[in-house]
Amino acid sequence: MKTVQIGTKQMSYDIRYKNIKNTYLRIKKNSHLLITTNKLVSESEIIKFIQKNEAKIHKMIDIPQRLNLYNSDFVSIFGQKIPLEKVKSSNQKIILSNNILIYQTNQQDLNHKKLESFFQTIVLDTVKVMLLTLEDTLGKEINLNNITFKSQLMKSQFGSCHIKKRIIKLNSVLCRFEKKYLHAILLHELIHLVVPGHQKSFYDLLLKYEPNYKIMRKELKQLFKNYEV
Repeated sequence: MKTVQIGTKQMSYDIRYKNIKNTYLRIKKNSHLLITTNKLVSESEIIKFIQKNEAKIHKMIDIPQRLNLYNSDFVSIFGQKIPLEKVKSSNQKIILSNNILIYQTNQQDLNHKKLESFFQTIVLDTVKVMLLTLEDTLGKEINLNNITFKSQLMKSQFGSCHIKKRIIKLNSVLCRFEKKYLHAILLHELIHLVVPGHQKSFYDLLLKYEPNYKIMRKELKQLFKNYEV
């Protein structure tokens, strides 16, 4: 195992070569470093890169342990902590009733795909309601009809917009946080239907409907960091 001296700490590292221009550093379990770089970069250059990023590495190591997206005791739905109750059943169903999430299953462990599908459904159902409230405001500037909405778990994006196909994808992780964040990201992606980039005209329109968008985006990024995605 390769090791490098970081301050007073000896740390192990691996190198992963890819067809990329830049060099990237990540912290894996047990403070193990993973370096992704171009195959033309020498190992001595990689060691210098690691040592140059000593402050960043210490900061990353000191980050508190991230929360599991699929807790066996409770779930977070739009910022509200809701108990999860497993009920033995041959049917695989998830039902939200009286602020309790009832998970019907004959398996001992949670089916993460099933839970993820449940979160995606909540996001999409909530978006339908939000669109109705936008008809008399944003709907006068953007055609809100014939848009296909999808939801999936994404590691690096809160949303995406395929302008030509009019497909908007929303990260299902948004179901965990207060609704205002989903609403902000929805606005962001809807406005891309008329303004493809992030130029001044894009933010002029976005901030017209969500003046606190930039602050909310920073808050959302911080909340997102709390979870292990």
